[in-house]
Amino acid sequence: MTTASAKTSATVLPLLVAAAIAVAGWASYFFAQQEAIQLGQETELLNTKLKAIKNTPPPKPQVEIKSEPKPQLKAEPNTTATPSEPPKAQTPEPPKKYNRLLLAEREKALRERDEAQTRIGTVLKEKRTILKQQKSALEEGQKLRQQLVMSTESVERLKQKIKEVSTDVQKIREQEANRFSQLKQQFEHELEQKQITISQLKNHMTVVKVTAGILFSSGSATLKPRGQKVLVLIADNLNNHPDRLISIEGHTDNIPVGELSPYPSNWELSSARAASAARYLEQKAGVAATRMQVVGHGEHQPTESNGTVKGRAANRRIEIILLPANKLQP
Repeated sequence: MTTASAKTSATVLPLLVAAAIAVAGWASYFFAQQEAIQLGQETELLNTKLKAIKNTPPPKPQVEIKSEPKPQLKAEPNTTATPSEPPKAQTPEPPKKYNRLLLAEREKALRERDEAQTRIGTVLKEKRTILKQQKSALEEGQKLRQQLVMSTESVERLKQKIKEVSTDVQKIREQEANRFSQLKQQFEHELEQKQITISQLKNHMTVVKVTAGILFSSGSATLKPRGQKVLVLIADNLNNHPDRLISIEGHTDNIPVGELSPYPSNWELSSARAASAARYLEQKAGVAATRMQVVGHGEHQPTESNGTVKGRAANRRIEIILLPANKLQP
């Protein structure tokens, strides 16, 4: 459940980040739009001002009419005096100072208009960039939502799978307990005499310890008939676990082998007994050889004290260990 919650949190967080980016993008877009409207208004005002400047007529200059002195009339004989006509006033050109001011005002208005248009272009470019970012954020958010839906479905499938596996594990444990109980019942007589001990460890290993007295004669590695029957019963249980490996391990007491023994030491004797049991399980009981390993420990791993006859009898044994699946002991 903790892993599923972590996966859900890992998919929701990018979605929240994408949503925050989208909100920031819309805010930037709103302010950029407001700035564009303001710049448009300023541009319109400048255009109006420029138009007004163009249509403004130059001021009429004041024309000073100087009075000229009256000409003295000469008396001429037999001539009638006629009054002289006043000179016509000429319209002067606008002063140069006014033209310079008008041109400067016009150039200023043009510059302000160009600057406003440049600012509008910049704002529109930023607006397009923001819109592009918003589109990317929305697409990313859509992808994250799809991933979230898929992750939720995966979590549900995993929950169902875990539930199924837990049920299977429980069934396997119940079957193991039943088989372990059946194995004990098969060796009830030997168990009472402590010639066979069966134990199940916490790591799912089952250990069957058979005293050498049931399987072999003293100093020998040849199986006795009673020992063969015991191995057949053990093999029935081993074959119920075809996916698990088997370690067959021989042990002896600390009494050295006799001078007439074919084995130089207890190492060879314990190994030969383990190999003899493994060969019988393969050839007569149908246990695959690829599942088995043979180990000889000699007298170096006693379970009881070798100081007594009873303890030495317990130390002379064969251990058949049903290992966890696909695991051989080193």
